[in-house]
Amino acid sequence: CIIFDEIILGIGRHSSVKLKYNRKDQEVAYKLWVELSTRKIGLPFDQENDVITEVYNSWYDFFKIARELLKDIPASRLPYSNDLIKLTERVLNVGLRPHLTKWQAKYRQWYNNEFIKKNNKKSETPQEIQKRYPEYSVLVEDLVLTNKRMIEYKDLMGKIAFKR
Repeated sequence: CIIFDEIILGIGRHSSVKLKYNRKDQEVAYKLWVELSTRKIGLPFDQENDVITEVYNSWYDFFKIARELLKDIPASRLPYSNDLIKLTERVLNVGLRPHLTKWQAKYRQWYNNEFIKKNNKKSETPQEIQKRYPEYSVLVEDLVLTNKRMIEYKDLMGKIAFKR
């Protein structure tokens, strides 16, 4: 069993995490790291080029995959994988869910309405349209903060997966 003492992750009010893990946890961490590393959730948000709806799609897909990976941990492993399970659950519910709950539905509704209106003219890119969102700067500020947390989580999963 390898032990990390006090990993600072910056998720919610309780950012200090003691994480103990073993080989099976390492396998799950690797799968989570791959998902995080190959999706927008694990890459810095590019305000000039990224499309927020696509970022949200990536985040939502990761949420589903992470949940499935946790469900695949056999019940016999629960006493040994508890730290990884709790951390991942906290990342999803404290690190990711609040942003999605606050912003995703109202932003998507606004964006879809704007895209339909502007689609007839085809003069604006999705990136230009999204910048007209009335709360764009506040949304992006929260999105970037959430994204940084997910990148920290990705880095932590990499440390576990590759014993860094």
